[in-house]
Amino acid sequence: MIIYYIIFALTIILAMIDMYRPIAGKQGEKVFWFTIILIALFKGLRWDTGTDFPQYYACFENVTWSNFYHFERYGFGSDLMEPGYTFLNVLSKTIIDDYTIFLLWTNFAIMWIYGKTILTYVPQYKFSCLALVLISTILFPVRQTFAVATLLFSIRYIITKDLKKYLFCVLIAFSFHRSAIFLIFMYPILISKFNYKRNIIIYIALILSSNYMYSAFDYLKNSPLNAVMGGIMDQYDATNINNIENETADNNNILTYLSSIIQLSLYYFGYHKMRLEKNGNIDFRFYNIMLNAYFLNLCFWAISFIPGFGSMNRMPAYFEFGYPFCITLTMIYFKKINKEIVALLIFMCTFSIKYQALNLQDAMGERGVNIFVPYKSFLHRGEPMRSGIWVY
Repeated sequence: MIIYYIIFALTIILAMIDMYRPIAGKQGEKVFWFTIILIALFKGLRWDTGTDFPQYYACFENVTWSNFYHFERYGFGSDLMEPGYTFLNVLSKTIIDDYTIFLLWTNFAIMWIYGKTILTYVPQYKFSCLALVLISTILFPVRQTFAVATLLFSIRYIITKDLKKYLFCVLIAFSFHRSAIFLIFMYPILISKFNYKRNIIIYIALILSSNYMYSAFDYLKNSPLNAVMGGIMDQYDATNINNIENETADNNNILTYLSSIIQLSLYYFGYHKMRLEKNGNIDFRFYNIMLNAYFLNLCFWAISFIPGFGSMNRMPAYFEFGYPFCITLTMIYFKKINKEIVALLIFMCTFSIKYQALNLQDAMGERGVNIFVPYKSFLHRGEPMRSGIWVY
């Protein structure tokens, strides 16, 4: 756990400095990019650590120029791995046949996108935002992380209303993860003016409908009627298995929903107040998009509990970045009105809650072993894979 403590402690310390004694000008940017490099090294030098590591390692080992466009993810006759991801694997493998090198340069690329976005839109609290990004997004990248980073990169095209370039970015994201196809339909929502009252009503309606429908469905599934119908409802509920057994179940409680409503209200409050004061240091187009992104994140969590829509639990990850950026922008408002202590409390509470949500010490894989603790680096290559060997 020591490496996690070091990385998280470093980002917290820099965030505190950023709030009270900010490192000015170019010097601050140099420290920021140095921190980005350290985080990329932390993410890229791992070995047998993180979700699906043996599967992605096996992909790197087995993909070739002759099969990357139809690479079968689980072996013969199985689903095909997305060609964008396999292309990156075979390209990196051709240049330097080493999986650690692949992890390093891809993590640097992802962190560069986050870093550039932070410096462009929230330079005032860049270290705070970086700390929140680290703790609230997927810790160790998987295929979908590439797609999410591509969507974040495309924000500039949403701001300039360049639909063609946005769709091109969606196409790239789709080549990394098929679920990105839904992002085509998210453009009108992301670009629309955030309507607080309407969105709160929509979110509450989704909460009520998803919980009511799931409760009703669960009752019917366990009733004699289901047995008479040959257990058909068990098959229909298959898409919700992940919600029941995995992390999304933690999001389906009244306190979580209430907290989300309060947070959305707080972020909109900061947006509304700064807009009224015509704060020239804030790009309100970006702020508006981040509010919409956070709103979509909440809505997709709620939708994923509607029976038959469990597979939608992939979608919230695309809009996770709305969370840290909304928090940071709200912190800027409280600093502006000389309420730095409120900004500090928002940051520390959020960081603490998100750290607890990581469940590093309880992150068990399919084989019942912890896939995050202890953190293993490329120096542990010679050890047996704790997650097991992925056989095609």
